[in-house]
Amino acid sequence: MIRGVSLVLVAAAALWSSQAGAAVLMNENFNYGSSNLSSGYGAWQDGTGRVGYVAENLPFSAVGYTADNPDTTGALAANGGSGSPRGAQVNFSASPVGGTLWMSVLMKVTASAGTGRELVVAPNSESGYSYGNPGGSQVGLGYDADGKLATVLRTGDVSSFGTASLSENDTVLLVAKMTIGAGADSASLWVFDDGASLGSTEASLGAPDLTSTTADWGDGVSNLWAGRYDSGMSGRIDAIRLSDSAGDQGLTDVLTPVPEPASLLILGGLGVAGLIRRRRN
Repeated sequence: MIRGVSLVLVAAAALWSSQAGAAVLMNENFNYGSSNLSSGYGAWQDGTGRVGYVAENLPFSAVGYTADNPDTTGALAANGGSGSPRGAQVNFSASPVGGTLWMSVLMKVTASAGTGRELVVAPNSESGYSYGNPGGSQVGLGYDADGKLATVLRTGDVSSFGTASLSENDTVLLVAKMTIGAGADSASLWVFDDGASLGSTEASLGAPDLTSTTADWGDGVSNLWAGRYDSGMSGRIDAIRLSDSAGDQGLTDVLTPVPEPASLLILGGLGVAGLIRRRRN
């Protein structure tokens, strides 16, 4: 019996290892309890009390996108008060990752226009709590104070694109393709409303809502910072997914990700239960 249980647990661990090797760098759903910000990727670094966990799921339905597990009821929220930026950072890789990265994230605006709606998710290379590197070249992807799609440099420079503006309490899916390496980098962003239809190839997404060729993440990224870059309450962030798989596989990874590490332990436990039942039968 013990041997059978061990084999199943080893298989679950091997499944996670193989999936991680398949270049799913992060699948963060914030399904914790209370204000705990620990995760399967290490604790989110938040030594200043600048962010919080809220027991609020961000329901989102789109063809081609796997939404949060129904049991996932958490999101990351920037706390109110003065000062900026306010966010948290987690390490998703022990060494910098470059090349083409795909990312998807659910974002909800919880403030009216012009009152601290600046919500960003920023891959970066700095260890410890840091939105971008000291030179200010790291780039946040999200929304400006008017709820318009934007890129944000660490120095505070904001480049807004398009005319569409989110309304208070809107939830959208942001999909980003980033090319990261020595010299100038590039980013393309797509934004999808609830009920949208997404394909499994870059071509099926249609023309990007934003294309930037002035981004610079350095030679690679190993951490991810999420929060707001100005004062006030800006919104909720959930279902952060990151992949460096080649070709359209990277897009597939962030639209239909593998389970989080903790989920795989549950799957392993279910496998144990099934094995025990079969042995009894």
